[in-house]
Amino acid sequence: MIKLKPESEITTKEDAISQLKLANAARDFLADNLKKKAKKIDDLEKEIFTLQEEMKNQKNLYTKGIEKMNAFEKMLENEKKNLNDAQKNLVAVQAQNKAEIEALKAQISNSEKERNELQIKKTQLKDQVLKLRSENIQIYRKIAVFQEVLNKIKAYFDGMQEAKLLKPLESFK
Repeated sequence: MIKLKPESEITTKEDAISQLKLANAARDFLADNLKKKAKKIDDLEKEIFTLQEEMKNQKNLYTKGIEKMNAFEKMLENEKKNLNDAQKNLVAVQAQNKAEIEALKAQISNSEKERNELQIKKTQLKDQVLKLRSENIQIYRKIAVFQEVLNKIKAYFDGMQEAKLLKPLESFK
Protein backbone atom coordinates (compact mmCIF):
# COMPACT_ATOMS: atom_id res chain seq x y z
CA MET A 1 0.00 0.00 0.00
CA ILE A 2 1.31 3.42 -0.91
CA LYS A 3 1.50 5.83 2.02
CA LEU A 4 1.86 9.52 1.29
CA LYS A 5 3.36 12.00 3.74
CA PRO A 6 1.17 14.73 5.19
CA GLU A 7 1.67 18.15 3.59
CA SER A 8 3.26 19.48 6.74
CA GLU A 9 6.11 16.93 6.47
CA ILE A 10 7.01 17.81 2.86
CA THR A 11 9.82 20.31 3.20
CA THR A 12 11.90 20.01 0.06
CA LYS A 13 11.26 20.07 -3.62
CA GLU A 14 12.57 16.50 -3.87
CA ASP A 15 10.04 15.37 -1.23
CA ALA A 16 7.24 17.06 -3.16
CA ILE A 17 8.33 15.46 -6.46
CA SER A 18 8.64 12.08 -4.74
CA GLN A 19 5.16 12.42 -3.25
CA LEU A 20 3.74 13.46 -6.64
CA LYS A 21 5.35 10.43 -8.27
CA LEU A 22 3.86 8.18 -5.60
CA ALA A 23 0.43 9.75 -6.07
CA ASN A 24 0.67 9.37 -9.86
CA ALA A 25 1.74 5.75 -9.49
CA ALA A 26 -1.22 5.08 -7.22
CA ARG A 27 -3.57 6.82 -9.64
CA ASP A 28 -2.16 4.83 -12.59
CA PHE A 29 -2.45 1.58 -10.63
CA LEU A 30 -6.08 2.31 -9.75
CA ALA A 31 -6.85 3.35 -13.33
CA ASP A 32 -5.36 0.08 -14.64
CA ASN A 33 -7.39 -1.90 -12.12
CA LEU A 34 -10.50 0.01 -13.11
CA LYS A 35 -9.88 -0.78 -16.80
CA LYS A 36 -9.45 -4.47 -15.96
CA LYS A 37 -12.66 -4.47 -13.93
CA ALA A 38 -14.52 -2.67 -16.73
CA LYS A 39 -13.35 -5.31 -19.21
CA LYS A 40 -14.39 -8.04 -16.83
CA ILE A 41 -17.83 -6.42 -16.49
CA ASP A 42 -18.13 -6.25 -20.29
CA ASP A 43 -17.17 -9.92 -20.54
CA LEU A 44 -19.75 -10.84 -17.89
CA GLU A 45 -22.42 -8.83 -19.69
CA LYS A 46 -21.59 -10.66 -22.93
CA GLU A 47 -21.83 -13.99 -21.14
CA ILE A 48 -25.17 -12.98 -19.60
CA PHE A 49 -26.46 -12.08 -23.06
CA THR A 50 -25.27 -15.43 -24.42
CA LEU A 51 -26.96 -17.26 -21.57
CA GLN A 52 -30.17 -15.31 -22.14
CA GLU A 53 -30.13 -16.30 -25.81
CA GLU A 54 -29.52 -19.91 -24.84
CA MET A 55 -32.40 -19.67 -22.37
CA LYS A 56 -34.69 -18.37 -25.13
CA ASN A 57 -33.68 -21.30 -27.32
CA GLN A 58 -34.31 -23.73 -24.47
CA LYS A 59 -37.71 -22.15 -23.87
CA ASN A 60 -38.59 -22.57 -27.55
CA LEU A 61 -37.56 -26.22 -27.40
CA TYR A 62 -39.59 -26.65 -24.23
CA THR A 63 -42.66 -25.08 -25.86
CA LYS A 64 -42.31 -27.27 -28.95
CA GLY A 65 -41.95 -30.32 -26.72
CA ILE A 66 -45.15 -29.43 -24.87
CA GLU A 67 -46.97 -28.95 -28.18
CA LYS A 68 -45.77 -32.33 -29.43
CA MET A 69 -46.75 -33.95 -26.15
CA ASN A 70 -50.24 -32.42 -26.36
CA ALA A 71 -50.64 -33.62 -29.95
CA PHE A 72 -49.59 -37.12 -28.96
CA GLU A 73 -51.98 -37.07 -25.99
CA LYS A 74 -54.82 -36.05 -28.30
CA MET A 75 -53.90 -38.83 -30.72
CA LEU A 76 -53.78 -41.24 -27.79
CA GLU A 77 -57.25 -40.17 -26.64
CA ASN A 78 -58.57 -40.65 -30.17
CA GLU A 79 -57.00 -44.09 -30.30
CA LYS A 80 -58.58 -44.96 -26.95
CA LYS A 81 -61.96 -43.78 -28.23
CA ASN A 82 -61.49 -45.74 -31.44
CA LEU A 83 -60.52 -48.78 -29.43
CA ASN A 84 -63.59 -48.48 -27.21
CA ASP A 85 -65.85 -47.98 -30.23
CA ALA A 86 -64.32 -50.96 -31.98
CA GLN A 87 -64.84 -53.13 -28.91
CA LYS A 88 -68.53 -52.09 -28.70
CA ASN A 89 -69.04 -52.83 -32.40
CA LEU A 90 -67.33 -56.17 -32.03
CA VAL A 91 -70.25 -57.67 -30.11
CA ALA A 92 -72.78 -56.62 -32.78
CA VAL A 93 -70.60 -57.72 -35.69
CA GLN A 94 -69.77 -61.08 -34.06
CA ALA A 95 -73.23 -62.38 -34.77
CA GLN A 96 -73.01 -61.37 -38.44
CA ASN A 97 -69.71 -62.76 -39.55
CA LYS A 98 -66.79 -64.62 -37.96
CA ALA A 99 -64.33 -63.26 -40.53
CA GLU A 100 -65.21 -59.66 -39.72
CA ILE A 101 -64.70 -60.41 -36.03
CA GLU A 102 -61.13 -61.57 -36.69
CA ALA A 103 -60.46 -58.44 -38.77
CA LEU A 104 -61.72 -56.21 -35.97
CA LYS A 105 -59.57 -58.06 -33.43
CA ALA A 106 -56.53 -57.40 -35.61
CA GLN A 107 -57.49 -53.72 -35.85
CA ILE A 108 -57.83 -53.54 -32.07
CA SER A 109 -54.43 -55.16 -31.62
CA ASN A 110 -52.85 -52.64 -33.98
CA SER A 111 -54.57 -49.78 -32.18
CA GLU A 112 -53.21 -50.98 -28.85
CA LYS A 113 -49.74 -51.30 -30.33
CA GLU A 114 -49.95 -47.76 -31.69
CA ARG A 115 -51.30 -46.57 -28.37
CA ASN A 116 -48.35 -48.17 -26.58
CA GLU A 117 -45.94 -46.60 -29.04
CA LEU A 118 -47.60 -43.24 -28.52
CA GLN A 119 -47.41 -43.76 -24.76
CA ILE A 120 -43.68 -44.47 -25.05
CA LYS A 121 -43.22 -41.35 -27.18
CA LYS A 122 -45.24 -39.37 -24.66
CA THR A 123 -43.02 -40.61 -21.83
CA GLN A 124 -39.90 -39.73 -23.82
CA LEU A 125 -41.25 -36.26 -24.51
CA LYS A 126 -42.11 -35.77 -20.84
CA ASP A 127 -38.55 -36.79 -19.93
CA GLN A 128 -37.21 -34.34 -22.49
CA VAL A 129 -39.44 -31.58 -21.11
CA LEU A 130 -38.22 -32.27 -17.56
CA LYS A 131 -34.62 -32.16 -18.76
CA LEU A 132 -35.24 -28.85 -20.54
CA ARG A 133 -36.88 -27.43 -17.42
CA SER A 134 -33.84 -28.45 -15.39
CA GLU A 135 -31.53 -26.81 -17.91
CA ASN A 136 -33.64 -23.63 -17.81
CA ILE A 137 -33.39 -23.57 -14.02
CA GLN A 138 -29.59 -23.93 -14.25
CA ILE A 139 -29.43 -21.09 -16.78
CA TYR A 140 -31.57 -18.85 -14.55
CA ARG A 141 -29.25 -19.63 -11.64
CA LYS A 142 -26.15 -18.78 -13.68
CA ILE A 143 -27.70 -15.51 -14.80
CA ALA A 144 -28.58 -14.66 -11.20
CA VAL A 145 -25.01 -15.35 -10.05
CA PHE A 146 -23.52 -13.28 -12.87
CA GLN A 147 -25.95 -10.46 -12.21
CA GLU A 148 -25.08 -10.51 -8.51
CA VAL A 149 -21.34 -10.37 -9.27
CA LEU A 150 -21.91 -7.58 -11.76
CA ASN A 151 -23.94 -5.61 -9.20
CA LYS A 152 -21.24 -6.06 -6.55
CA ILE A 153 -18.51 -4.89 -8.92
CA LYS A 154 -20.60 -1.90 -9.96
CA ALA A 155 -21.36 -1.07 -6.31
CA TYR A 156 -17.64 -1.28 -5.50
CA PHE A 157 -16.74 1.17 -8.26
CA ASP A 158 -19.62 3.46 -7.40
CA GLY A 159 -18.31 3.49 -3.82
CA MET A 160 -14.81 4.24 -5.05
CA GLN A 161 -16.12 7.13 -7.14
CA GLU A 162 -18.20 8.51 -4.29
CA ALA A 163 -15.15 8.37 -2.06
CA LYS A 164 -13.36 10.33 -4.82
CA LEU A 165 -10.71 7.60 -5.07
CA LEU A 166 -11.41 7.14 -8.77
CA LYS A 167 -12.32 9.46 -11.58
CA PRO A 168 -15.55 8.38 -13.33
CA LEU A 169 -14.92 6.47 -16.56
CA GLU A 170 -16.88 7.13 -19.72
CA SER A 171 -18.08 3.51 -19.82
CA PHE A 172 -19.86 3.93 -16.46
CA LYS A 173 -21.72 7.14 -17.32
